[in-house]
Amino acid sequence: MPSSRPSIVVLGDCSLDRYSFGIVNRISPEAPVPLVEVKKESYVPGNSSNSALQLAALGARVVEVTPVGDDPEGDMVLRSLRERGVEAPSPVRWGNTTVVHRIMAGRHQLLMMQKGPPGRVRGRAREELLKRLMEALKGAQGLLVSDHTGILGDTVPEAISMAKGLGARVVVNAYSHNAFDAPGADMVRISRDEASRATGISVINETSIRNIGMEIVTRGGAGSALIAWVDEGAHLFSRSSYTFIRPAGLEPLEFTGMGDVMASIALYAMLSGLDVESSAKLAYLGAARYASRGGRRYITAEELKGMMEVEGVNG
Repeated sequence: MPSSRPSIVVLGDCSLDRYSFGIVNRISPEAPVPLVEVKKESYVPGNSSNSALQLAALGARVVEVTPVGDDPEGDMVLRSLRERGVEAPSPVRWGNTTVVHRIMAGRHQLLMMQKGPPGRVRGRAREELLKRLMEALKGAQGLLVSDHTGILGDTVPEAISMAKGLGARVVVNAYSHNAFDAPGADMVRISRDEASRATGISVINETSIRNIGMEIVTRGGAGSALIAWVDEGAHLFSRSSYTFIRPAGLEPLEFTGMGDVMASIALYAMLSGLDVESSAKLAYLGAARYASRGGRRYITAEELKGMMEVEGVNG
C-alpha cells in the first residue's frame, strides 16, 4: 500500500440512492403486488460517488468532479460526500440530480425506480466540467472515470487524454455505452454482461469470452480490460496476454456498487506500485468481499494488506 496518501480524481455521474427497507406480510388489495410496510429509509451517494467513497475509505485524497442538479437532491449528495471525506469543490450545476430508489424487503430488492438524467452534458456545462477537471488533476496521481448513465459522452476520451498528459494513471469503470471510449486508459473494468452487449458477442464458452475481451481492448484503446462476473471469477486481457482470476468463493449478497469498488481498488493498487495483473486480482477479490457483506461497507487499506498476504501479492 502507498507510503503517502495518493491524490485521485473521480469523474462521473453522481446520484442520490434512496433505499426503502420494509417487510411484506400481504398482497395489496388494489393490485396483485406485494404490499411493503416501510420500516426505515436511507439516502446515500451513488453511481460515480460510490467509487469516490470507496477510494476515501482506502485513505486516498479524493476529489469528485461531477455535474449535479441545482436541487435538494444534489445538495444532499454534495453534503454527504464532504461529510465522508470526499472533496467536491464548486460543482457544475446541470439538469436534475439522478435519483435511484430501491424498495427492499429484507435482502431482496423488489423494485428499482430512477429519475433522470436529462441527457448528455453539453455546451457551457461541458466546458465548465472540463475546466474543473483540469484544476482537480493538477498534482493528482490517478483518474477514475465512472459514467453509469452515459451523460459524459465524448467528454470521457478527452478527460483521459488530459489525465495522461499530466502523467496520471487512468481506470475507466465502463458500461456497454462507453466500453470503446477509453483510448490510453490503463484499464477498463466492465461486467461480463455489459461487455457482451457492447461487442454483440454472446457468452457461450471460454473462447467467446476471449473474443469479447480482445475486442474491448483493441477497439477501446485501453492497455487492459478486466471483465468480471461476480462469483464466477474474472478475466484480464491485454493485447498480448490473457489471465483468468479464479472465483473468490464468497457468496454475493448485494451487487449494487460492486463494479465501482472493483475499479477503485484497481486504480489504488496501481498507484501503490502493483502491476496491472496483481492490481486486477486484488480488485476482484476486494469487490467480491464487498458484495458478500450485503451492504455498503467499503474495503479498507488494512483489508487489502491482508488479502495481499493471503494471496501472495507483492507490492
